[in-house]
Amino acid sequence: MTNKEKYLKDIKEAAISYKHDLIEFDTLMRIINEPVPPEPKYRPWKPNEIPFGALLSWKIEKRMTMVGRIGFDYAMIIGFNGTRIITGIPNCNYTLETCMKCFNVSTDGGKTWSPAGILIEFDTI
Repeated sequence: MTNKEKYLKDIKEAAISYKHDLIEFDTLMRIINEPVPPEPKYRPWKPNEIPFGALLSWKIEKRMTMVGRIGFDYAMIIGFNGTRIITGIPNCNYTLETCMKCFNVSTDGGKTWSPAGILIEFDTI
């Protein structure tokens, strides 16, 4: 039995024992039996895919940079030196892998945000 199957079995057993709780039993069973939405998988940008002029924002709010304990909400991508993305903030330059793991990117001035990377596939659980 996979972890997902065990998890769903445990939830179903709990639902049966608590069927008179706040959520109606039929509604809870419908939610449990719905397919799990796939998780998107990303890869880092290639140098020719970097969106120059786009904004970077930390995925974790209120993140402080390591240099001078300067806090920032956004940083603009202004260049690439062959190994690191150069931002408009001094000494805050990041590898392509770090950008994908730690940042969201906006190419429309901060109206919408997406992970900093290229969507390659959806991974089902």
